[in-house]
Amino acid sequence: MSASSSDPAAPRFACCPTCQAVFRGTYRRCPNDGAILIATDDDPLVGSVLAERYQIEEVLGDGGLGRVYRARHVRMSRRFAIKVPFGEVGYDRKARARLANEAEAASRLDHPHVIGIVDVGETAAGLFYIAMDLAEGRSLAELLEDGPPPPAVALGIFAQLADGLTHAHERGLVHRDLKPDNVMVTHREGGVLVARVIDFGLALVSEGDAATRLTTEGMVVGTPYYMAPEQTTGDELDHRTDLFALGIILFELLAGRLPFDGTPQEIARQNLAAAMPSIASRADRPIEPVLEVVVRWLTRKRRDERPSTTREVLELARHLAAGERDRALAVLPAWVRAPLAPPPGARPSPEPSADAPVPDPLVPSAAAPVGPVAPIAPAPVAITPAPIAPAPVAITPAPIAPAPRSSEPGARRRRALVAAVALFALGGLGLSRWRPWAGDPAAPELTPAATAPLDAGPGADAAEASPAADAAPAVVDATPAEVVTAPDRAPPRRMGVDDGAAPAVDTAPRPRRRTPDAAPTAPTAPPDDGAGLSLRALYGRVATELDRAVARQGADATAALRHRFDAVPPYPDAVRKPELRAQAETELRRLLRDLTASR
Repeated sequence: MSASSSDPAAPRFACCPTCQAVFRGTYRRCPNDGAILIATDDDPLVGSVLAERYQIEEVLGDGGLGRVYRARHVRMSRRFAIKVPFGEVGYDRKARARLANEAEAASRLDHPHVIGIVDVGETAAGLFYIAMDLAEGRSLAELLEDGPPPPAVALGIFAQLADGLTHAHERGLVHRDLKPDNVMVTHREGGVLVARVIDFGLALVSEGDAATRLTTEGMVVGTPYYMAPEQTTGDELDHRTDLFALGIILFELLAGRLPFDGTPQEIARQNLAAAMPSIASRADRPIEPVLEVVVRWLTRKRRDERPSTTREVLELARHLAAGERDRALAVLPAWVRAPLAPPPGARPSPEPSADAPVPDPLVPSAAAPVGPVAPIAPAPVAITPAPIAPAPVAITPAPIAPAPRSSEPGARRRRALVAAVALFALGGLGLSRWRPWAGDPAAPELTPAATAPLDAGPGADAAEASPAADAAPAVVDATPAEVVTAPDRAPPRRMGVDDGAAPAVDTAPRPRRRTPDAAPTAPTAPPDDGAGLSLRALYGRVATELDRAVARQGADATAALRHRFDAVPPYPDAVRKPELRAQAETELRRLLRDLTASR
C-alpha cells in the first residue's frame, strides 16, 4: 500500500533505495549510507520483509516522528504494528539514542490496558524499528465522533485509562501525548469494551538523571488540545502532565466536546491561561457535580495542585465507575470537594485534611449501587448490566464564586494537527464502523442534580495560587453568586479533519443570567497594569479578569476586549521571541488596566 498524496505531481516523501528509510522535506542524500534519495509516494518497505521476520503489509498512518505499518511475523500467525522513524529522526545520533533508551523502558509494560512493545531493533542496513502489539478496533477519537457515550461507559473508560497509566507511571514512564487518538477501544463478546493506551514507545523515562533521559531541551511534545501548561511552556514534565490530559479526555467523554473551541494554538493558550469551563456548560445532558470537581482537580494549571499520585486517581475512578459516589468523595482532598456537601445520611464531622486517610477502596460497600461497568483489572468493562443509581449529592447553598465559563464561540478541534514533534498516533486502526454504546437499553438516564458554582480550589486557575502557599481554606466571596441557567444546546457537531476549513460558528444561544435582587456592591479596585507580574502570570491575570468581565457584563459588551486578547501573541511565541514578548506585555498591561477600571 502506498502513502497517498494530496498533490500527485509533488511527492511528499523521499526514499533511500539502500536502507529503505523514508524522509520528509528536501533531503537529497541519505545520511546513513550516502545514497541519492528518490522522490516518491511509494513506500519501499511495503511488501518487503523487515529484519528477516516482519512482512510489511500496509501503511497504517504517519505521525510527527515516523510511519506506522501493519506487519505479519513470518514464523507466526500473528500481526504487529511496526513503527519506523523518518530518516531525519532515526539517523540523528541523539534522537536515535533517545528512541532506543525510551523504547527499551517502555518494553517493561505488561498490562491489559496498555499496548506494549514486543521488539526493538535495527535492520542490517541500519534502519531502526519498534514492534508493538496490534490492536484491532477503533480509536477513542473515532468513537467520540459518533457522540459521547453514556456516563456509565464514560466512567468505565476513564477507570481503565487510569489503570493503564498507574501501571506505566509506577514504572517511571510518562506518556506525554495522551489523547483519544492514542486510546484503542476493542469490542469483545458479551458487550464488553476494553480501552488500551498506545504509543508508549517514545514516552519520557522519568527515572535517572537528565543526561540519561536524552530529552532535547526546550522540545515541545504533545497535542495542543490535551497539553498541560508545563508542556506549552517547555518546562520539565512528570506523571501529572498525563493526569491533565486524562482530565481533558474525561471532560470530552462526558460533554462530547473539548472544553474550549478554536485553533490548536488558541486551545493550547486557553489550557495555559484560561479558567476551565464547567462540563455542564458544554454538554447536552445533566452532569453530576462530583464529576465537575474531579475534572477541575485533574486539570489544575499548577501541577502541584493536581493529584500527587496516579494511584489515587485510579481509586477515585474505580469508585465512580462502580457507582460508589460516597467512597469517591472520600478520596477527594478537602479543598477539592469543598463545593460539595457531605452525602445524604453521612454523620456530621470535622472537615478532613487533604492528607487524611481514605477508606480501603478494595472493600465493597453493601449499600453502594452496582454500576454497569465491570471491575477494571483484570476484568474488562461490561456495558450491558442494569443501570446505576448514583447517590444524589447535596449542594451547599453557600454563595461561592462561580467558575468562569468560556463564552467564545469557535471551531471544533482539528484532529489532524499536532505539535511539531508530536508522537505518531495510530488513529485509524478500526476495521469496522461499530458504535458500541448506540442504542444500549442499559445506558442510565442520570437524574439532574442541583448544581452550584464550583470552587476554584485553593487559588484561581489562572492566578495559580498553591495550597502550600496558603494553609487557610479557600476564601468564599461574600457577594451572592450570580446564577447562570444553561440554555438548550444543539447536538455536538462531528469533529472534522479539514485543516483548511474556516472555523465553524457555534450558533447556540448564550446562557441567560439572573442576578440576585440585593447583591451588595463590591468596592471598586483601582486600575492596575500588573506591574511586577511575570509574563506567564500576566497572561493568567488578564484571562481571569476577562472571564469575570464576561460574567458581569455579558459576551456582547466584552466582545472588543476578547478580540484584543485573542490578538495577543501566544505565550510560547512571546516567551521565545523578544519582539513578540514586548508586544504581548504592552497589550496585556493595557488590557488589564481597562479590565480593572471597568469593575
